[in-house]
Order: sequence, then C-alpha cells, then structure tokens
Amino acid sequence: DVCSSDLPVVGSRHCRMGCCCSSTVSTRWFDNYEKEQMPVLDGKKVAITGTTSGVGFCVALACVRKGAEVFALNRPSKRVEESLSNIRGAVPNAKITAIDCDLQSFASVRRCGLELNAKCADGGLDVLSLNAGIMGQANRATEDGFDVQMQTNVIAGLLLTMEVLPSLKTALELKGRARVAAQTSSARLQGGPLEAKYFGKSGPELGSDQNPGASTRYHHSKLGTLVFSHALHSKFKAANLNIKSTCATPGYAATSLFSNAEHHPFPTWIPQCCVTKIIGQQTAEDAAMPLLDAMFKPDVEGMVLYAPSQGLMGEMCGPVKIFKTKPTDANFNAGSEEMLWTMCEQAIGETFTM
Repeated sequence: DVCSSDLPVVGSRHCRMGCCCSSTVSTRWFDNYEKEQMPVLDGKKVAITGTTSGVGFCVALACVRKGAEVFALNRPSKRVEESLSNIRGAVPNAKITAIDCDLQSFASVRRCGLELNAKCADGGLDVLSLNAGIMGQANRATEDGFDVQMQTNVIAGLLLTMEVLPSLKTALELKGRARVAAQTSSARLQGGPLEAKYFGKSGPELGSDQNPGASTRYHHSKLGTLVFSHALHSKFKAANLNIKSTCATPGYAATSLFSNAEHHPFPTWIPQCCVTKIIGQQTAEDAAMPLLDAMFKPDVEGMVLYAPSQGLMGEMCGPVKIFKTKPTDANFNAGSEEMLWTMCEQAIGETFTM
C-alpha cells in the first residue's frame, strides 16, 4: 500500500522508479482478473473514497467498465476532474459522478452522506468502498481535533458508513445484499495492539512528528481499519442485517501514497530497487484486485481478509488469496472492537446503531 516513487504514471501499465538503479514494474494479473473474475455490475451503485489516483482510480475505472454507476468521493481539487475526465475518456459511456468528501472534516463527510443518499434514493447503495488513506504524516490534528491519519483512515470511514446506512439498507431490501469494503495495510502487523489513545484528541502523547511516531500512528490507523471492519461485521450480524463487511490489503503498490508521506517508512539510503526486489512490488492495477474482490466477490464469507498471495509476509503482490485473520494480527485483544466503536462514537459525537 506504499509507493516506491514520486514518478509513477497512475493507471499506466508500467511504473519507472526514480532511483540509482531504476526498475520497471508491469501489470501482470489484472487484465485476466477483470475479464474472467469480476462480475458484470450493470445496475449497481458503488461509492468509493479516494479515486483520483492509485488503487482507487483503478477500482473506479474497473467498476465503470463493468457497468456500475460510480460515485467518486474525494476532497475538492483539480485532480478530481482530471481523473474523471481520464475515466470518461477510457469508457465513453461511464456513469461516474464526483461528490465532495473531505475525510479530515466531519462536516464534509456528513454533507457527502446526505448527497449520496439523495442520489441513491432509487435503488439504494450496493457497495461503499472505504479506500482512501494517508500515511507517514506528522503529529497534526484535523479541524475536528483528531490525529490526521486516524481520522482519515478510520473515524471518518465509520461516520460515512453511518451516514449512508439508509442507502445500504435500501439496496439490501430491494436486492437482498449490500456491502461495505475497507482497505487496511500490512502496516497493521508492524506494531503493538490497538490503543484507545490514538482515537482521542491529537496531542504530544501520540508521538513525535517524525518516525517512529508517524509510523506508529499509521500502524494504529491501519490496524484500526481491520478492527473496524470486524466490528461492523459483528454489529450487522447482531442486528440481523445481511450487509457484508469485508476488508482488503493491497500489498506493496506503485501509487503516490509513499511519495505523499511526510516521513517515509524506509530509510532513504536503501536503493529502491533493493526494496522492490525484497518486498515484491506491483502496479496499482494489480494492487486493486483484493479490494475489488472485497467489494464484489460472490458468496463472500464471514469476516475474512482479501490479500495478495506473494512477496514478503505472503501478502505484498500477486493474485488474490483469502485468509482468516492471521494469529500475528494483533487486533483481537479482548474488547478491541467495542473500544474502537466507543471511541469513534465519542469522536463524532453520535451513537452509531444499526
């Protein structure tokens, strides 16, 4: 879920690394996956956060190619219109609409929810894809006062899910199914158990601006994503709602996530080609496959993780595999799901009930 370069051409078939011993990563699996494994999506309405580049862009493009109506949820920028123009150029009959959604503003997320519900009044919302995320950020608060990584990657996703639950329920009533798919990361494995303090107001206790503070906060946000997905699954099940909550991890992908980080997770003295060869890198297209499976794979199981099947830790690149949560995933400590749910409710100032 990190990028090795600030020079990738998003959506291209190749990505050249900007380093002393540059290498090229080519799309290997996605074309066959999209053709043979993705279902036809005619009539489905899909909302995706973070679609201006990288995995989100590839997911949105694949969805419209398969016939879905896509709502692209991004904070306002020129990149939004550029990305939509690129998608419409590739798919002339694309049904895609931009909706402003700044995950670093609860007010913006609520406005987005209202607009999305209005646009999905006829037929409901089939899939909410919580793809957007940031990493390697300084100890900085959002306008709401929370850590910028935790609010963007977790808390705002819970709020958006709560806001559009009526549309998900409508799809469930009319079609018998609906789904929320979240994007976690291998960073969930790179630290300790989930701690409540990272869901509270931002402050010195959350660590320094630089690493390891930045990487620790990112770890908790991505572990929090997985815990949220599990908690949502439990809440839906307890409420007897057949809305699926799924989770995916993209692996190590050629996207702008790494280059946009203020503090990189890898020492800058390590040649990029070495990182790429040791870890195993793939294009944004190939990295989109796990999330697309989490969004659309028929007969989805209970709470499982969709992940690449190759590379370091067995989940950095390659065709998608499905596995139950690994024993090394430090997310099932007693009470972690309820702790996260309670802290997020306190953050947004509302109770999220089914």
